[in-house]
Amino acid sequence: MAKSNSTANTRTEPIDVLPPDSNGVIAAWDGLYWAFGARAESFDVVPEGLAIKGLTFDSGHADPATIIADVNHKGRRVPLFPAINWINGQEPAPFATAQEMTAYMVNHFRGSVDADSTKSAKYVRDAFSALKGRQGIVSKRGPKTKTINLKNLASVNASTLKAANVSREDLETLLAAVSAAVAETPPTEITAD
Repeated sequence: MAKSNSTANTRTEPIDVLPPDSNGVIAAWDGLYWAFGARAESFDVVPEGLAIKGLTFDSGHADPATIIADVNHKGRRVPLFPAINWINGQEPAPFATAQEMTAYMVNHFRGSVDADSTKSAKYVRDAFSALKGRQGIVSKRGPKTKTINLKNLASVNASTLKAANVSREDLETLLAAVSAAVAETPPTEITAD
């Protein structure tokens, strides 16, 4: 698991994480792996539990000690599955939706800013925002674009086209297609509703 899939060129210095801190890191491994580029040389069994040897992150995020402290603030237990697969070298499954990422942040980072807060730290939100962009699952926000119904074509004006974000090129293409369709259609077949 030493190879990184992320676009960052530099890594943090390797550190060893011992129990109980390693429990939170392993419980949160999937998100740390994908959003922060976490990689480990090995996971070793010690009398107190599992130790992580040579843990590194992509540089540019928070200090590794901060990330480790934030995932450990809830005292989470390590789930046997899929953690056993990760410990044996399998890559965690990537997040499929933005909702999965939000649920991950709530489960592992909520309250790390303030005990009474539901917010995740800014570095966590930034890392997951970048991950959404890399995986192409960014949710579009803002007002929905206006849809022009063909039955209401008579009421279309310049402000309607502007609200629908119709470009000049798109409008010219539409006009050319309508002109071609009108030219190919006999006059008796054109009816207005």
